[in-house]
Amino acid sequence: MSNALDAMQARLAGMMFNLSSVGMAHTDALSRRFLCVNPALCALTGYGEAELLAMTVDELNHPEDRGADGLVFERFMRGEASYQVEKRYRRKGGGVVWVRVTADVVRDAQGCPLRCCAVIEDISERKRGEQRLCESEARLHAIANLVPDLLWSTDPAGHADWFNRRWCEYTGQSEAQAMGDGWADVVHPDDRAEAVARWHEALRRHQPLDNELRLRGHDGHYRWHLVRAEPQLGDDGRVLRWFGSATDAHAVHGVRELLEQRVKDRTRELRTLLARVEHVQDEERRRIARELHDSLGQYLSSLALAVGTVTQQQRDAEDCERLRRLQPLMQQVDRELDRIVFTLRPTALEDCGLGDGVAAYVATWSALSSTPVDLEQHGLDGERLPAPVEAAVFRVIQEALNNVAKHAGATRVSVSLKRSRRHLQASVEDDGVGFEAAEGRDGGAGRAGWGVLGMKERIEALGGQFAVESQPGTGTTVLLRVPLQEDAAAAQ
Repeated sequence: MSNALDAMQARLAGMMFNLSSVGMAHTDALSRRFLCVNPALCALTGYGEAELLAMTVDELNHPEDRGADGLVFERFMRGEASYQVEKRYRRKGGGVVWVRVTADVVRDAQGCPLRCCAVIEDISERKRGEQRLCESEARLHAIANLVPDLLWSTDPAGHADWFNRRWCEYTGQSEAQAMGDGWADVVHPDDRAEAVARWHEALRRHQPLDNELRLRGHDGHYRWHLVRAEPQLGDDGRVLRWFGSATDAHAVHGVRELLEQRVKDRTRELRTLLARVEHVQDEERRRIARELHDSLGQYLSSLALAVGTVTQQQRDAEDCERLRRLQPLMQQVDRELDRIVFTLRPTALEDCGLGDGVAAYVATWSALSSTPVDLEQHGLDGERLPAPVEAAVFRVIQEALNNVAKHAGATRVSVSLKRSRRHLQASVEDDGVGFEAAEGRDGGAGRAGWGVLGMKERIEALGGQFAVESQPGTGTTVLLRVPLQEDAAAAQ
């Protein structure tokens, strides 16, 4: 029974050996001569069965692989290592085939090796693919080393695993030094924390990175670079790798800084010019107000006296009545003249300062417009503010109240003035119809146009800040903040 079972297992093993789609062979453990081979191995090598049985493994091996294969086989025979190698066989008629050979050894009762049983798989297609991939990567690396940008790649977690030659040439780092997070060592200390934080944020959000920072060159000098990184995503949306570049932007950054400085210089010059224009305008208003008050006012007074005298002397009743009707008109002209003079240059502003000037104007405006005004002032008692500040702030409040009277339809207005040691704040708030504040910023027509722009220019000419907050139906708030003393110098 046992002999019959052994015979059946032998037949099955033989069938599997001969029918297998992969190469199989038995070889002598000492000489490595083929003892038996299956048809698949014959097809793989191009040799017939008789031809292979007359050969040794070394004769079939590619000459360049014989030395390494012999060393592995010796360790395998000593029991120090398994035998699984990738190597080349020479095919009959020329050419080679890549194979992976996995072998085991059959030993006698004393442990001496008798034969080796091997499975030989054709891996030529895989090797050709690997070769094409290596060649492709070599071409890409060659191109990457030609471009002037600093290039790198990272694993999905953001640890750098490749840099082009340009990175090493510029930074002086070896590729090993830059690996992982070593690249951060060449980032300027002032830029490093933000650069690392933005990189981690890009990793977290799986979003591209776009940043400007300074990188240290091998000579120790820093240059500005535009850094970009893009994730390579798989079909499932997961990040497979990151690829990045750093483009030298030092010249562009320098030009931009120069342009920004020129803009600041021109802005400062324009503010100075605007302040001079405002000063000239205020002086002209003062002159006109003085001329109106001193000249036209005197003429009106003389005219009123003359009309009064003539009225008293006139005997004709009808003429007297006509002259008496002139007196209210002359009084109205006198009041209108006082209003124009006050608008041009309030005497309270000129004589007492901003607080009293605003208070006087608010009271007059409230009476003329029949609109209640809540006035709040803090810190304006005592010393006077610089004349340009007083004039500009007064004119802005004046313009804001005029806008309320013309456009807002408000039932109540609040005016606030607060002075501290370093700045002056003011606001004019109404409960009127409001408007789209963006129109005022864009210089649109009407209320949201040149009036707002003029107020803004007055305050910014002093190095201050100006804003209008409004929405249709919610009223409007005009806000300003003007630096005083040290702040004014810093803002310039």
